[in-house]
Amino acid sequence: MIPLKPSFKEIMERMPFQKLKGIGAEIVVGVERGGLPVAAIIAFGLGLPMVSVKASLYDGSKPARKIHQTPVIGLRGIVVGGKRVLVADDVSNTGATLAAVKDALLKKGAKEVKTFVLYGRSDFSTERFAGCVKFPWGD
Repeated sequence: MIPLKPSFKEIMERMPFQKLKGIGAEIVVGVERGGLPVAAIIAFGLGLPMVSVKASLYDGSKPARKIHQTPVIGLRGIVVGGKRVLVADDVSNTGATLAAVKDALLKKGAKEVKTFVLYGRSDFSTERFAGCVKFPWGD
């Protein structure tokens, strides 16, 4: 499978800042590792604070191998009580990790949680894509 290779410029041009601003998020939560650049771009663009969460079904190998039945989530002291949260990641093939993060944040008291990915399945995305993506910030 030939991976999609968007440039940083293409990603920035397609970033839906107006649509994301419209959800009224008060904080951006980036899913480590690939979601951190996306979350930082969104947080800066919307003037919001950002924190990160560790959540994954996969190991760290290239290509990644699925090793967990349900996502392992580390919230490490994230405070979201009563806030509208936007969870950002780079890619989501099944939506399982984002759903688990969303559920964990709601259990921590978030008022509302919406999700965004550049490619794949989420509440908001730049493209519904179910393949391999090579991002400019990757190896």
